[in-house]
Amino acid sequence: MLKKISSQAREGMEEFLDTKVYLQTWVKVKENWRDNPGLIRSFGFTED
Repeated sequence: MLKKISSQAREGMEEFLDTKVYLQTWVKVKENWRDNPGLIRSFGFTED
């Protein structure tokens, strides 16, 4: 999924800038994020 997101972002930037772009993606993970309901909601996930 990260590769797909990065590729789509790079393609969009290349189209906008009309030139080749090298895009390096960094991911920062919060410790114990799965155990924090408030943090999960802030990511946009809800219990439907």
